[in-house]
Amino acid sequence: MDLDIGKIEDKLKKYWEEENIYQFKIDPLGRDKNFSIDTPPPTVSGKMHMGHAFSYPHQDFIARYKRMRGYSVFYPWGFDDNGLPTERYTEKLMGIRAEKVNLEDFIKACQEASSRSESELMATWRNLGISADFKNHYTTMSRESRKISQTMFLDLLHKNRAYREEAPTIRCPSCRTSISQIELKDGIVSTDFVYIKFDLADGGNIIIATTRPEMMGACVAIFVNGSDERYKPFLNKKAIVPIYGTEVPVMADDAIQADKGTGAEMMCTFGDQNDLALWRKYQLPLKIVLDNAGRMNEAAGEFKGLPINEARKAVVSKLKEQGRVEKIERIKHSVNLHERCDTPIEIGISTQWFVRYLDLKDKFRERSDEVKWLPEHMKIRLYNWIDGLKWDWCISRQRFYGVPFPVWYCKSCGNMVLADLEELPVDPRLEKNGRKCSRCGSSDLEPERDVMDTWATSSLSPRLALVPAGYFQSLYPMDIRFQGHDIISVWAFVTIVRSEIHDSLSPWARIFISGNVYDPLGQKMSKSKGNVLEPANFIVQYGADALRYWASSSVPGDDIKIKDQDFVRGRRTVIKLFNAFKLLELIRSEKPL
Repeated sequence: MDLDIGKIEDKLKKYWEEENIYQFKIDPLGRDKNFSIDTPPPTVSGKMHMGHAFSYPHQDFIARYKRMRGYSVFYPWGFDDNGLPTERYTEKLMGIRAEKVNLEDFIKACQEASSRSESELMATWRNLGISADFKNHYTTMSRESRKISQTMFLDLLHKNRAYREEAPTIRCPSCRTSISQIELKDGIVSTDFVYIKFDLADGGNIIIATTRPEMMGACVAIFVNGSDERYKPFLNKKAIVPIYGTEVPVMADDAIQADKGTGAEMMCTFGDQNDLALWRKYQLPLKIVLDNAGRMNEAAGEFKGLPINEARKAVVSKLKEQGRVEKIERIKHSVNLHERCDTPIEIGISTQWFVRYLDLKDKFRERSDEVKWLPEHMKIRLYNWIDGLKWDWCISRQRFYGVPFPVWYCKSCGNMVLADLEELPVDPRLEKNGRKCSRCGSSDLEPERDVMDTWATSSLSPRLALVPAGYFQSLYPMDIRFQGHDIISVWAFVTIVRSEIHDSLSPWARIFISGNVYDPLGQKMSKSKGNVLEPANFIVQYGADALRYWASSSVPGDDIKIKDQDFVRGRRTVIKLFNAFKLLELIRSEKPL
């Protein structure tokens, strides 16, 4: 007879909850008898997917094993309800736009949407048989979390690690905010490689090739490789920028690829990160033709107001009219994308908050070495990321829902006014009381209107879990972190960064890395492909333990495919174990078989 596994699971879940089976009670015998887990908080803007169903049981296996070995296990649960994903979720759910709603009302809407989602999501995670302490969960935008985040920001200032500066910044035109290097991903796009003829001031011409013709108005130099014999006669001459008529120098740098395009490149402020590197190296003039919304500004002349893609077409059309286009090639081109929305990023100049950390690369590697990686080879990904860092960490965002900076600026004397630790958390954007400048006494203060990057708070996850519960001094550094390999350069990295800067410690003793989940054909699952599979359906059909059995069939770090036979095998195994248990129970009762 087949078992009603769902009924058995419901009975167990009810018992666990009513009896507070997984509530943490610290073992008074000391640290060696306690075990702490830095749990990845899922976002409230999504729902459980097969990647979750695969990776979260891994931490649960360890938690249950440690309990059976006599440890008191601190296994917190959290939800990430911070930042842009929650904004987008709230806008969709409530049918509103952040830009068109009063800020205080929009914050309340985000809180309402988050609370509603958390209640629904909690049930799905319980259904997976996770043995976390759900009753005492934290959220990344709770009052306690905001206080911790703001407190540690002030600590960054105290340690001279946080600074505000007008500087080159990576920006997402779609999300309309600055972002950081850790939020980039590489993408391949099809685009036009346009060959454009520039006249030289003293006669003749030079042909450059570019994928960014719309940046023509921001051209400040033409660059070639100094060893390229073709262009040695052109060095130190002036080229005339088509359409705009400005003169720019022809310069040489070894970074230019002689075999790419014509070997001559238009250097604009800023078409890409290579442009930025050359601009810094040679201290070239600054011309900005894009606004923060990804539209051409006044400096773009007749193209003002056009979005990037439309401006690209319009500029090429104008160049054709002038006889400047030699040819156009259709190519596949590598670009940096914003990982949240897949929009190609832009680089501009703006005033932002940064964390100074490029001088700490060696320290970050040392802290990584102190952590036991499971599997060990995944540490190389972090090393490669650290070695490739080029930017300080930009932590300010021009958005609405996030942890505010506890900062005001005095309009009278320019002094930066900071909130006191005792009054945190604060939101300077909403504060209406008569705060005064600590230097000149003026009450004419301008609040900081940016909010912190989501990762600026999520990087403090050990504190978010431990401090409100009162266990930070007892259980930090934590024993283990669980996470996917796709965010090693993000969550693992920034947590190590914050632990080094604030505590001069590694945040955990171990880190367990899970792989990704693919469909039966080995393809990534997406709505556009129509191959998304829901964990809830597998739980109904096979039971949660069958899903957990499948999750146990892969070694740390390895990716896995979804195969129905794995779930069938898992269900059969559960039934065999149940029948064996019933047999033993019968024997123990000494009843005849």
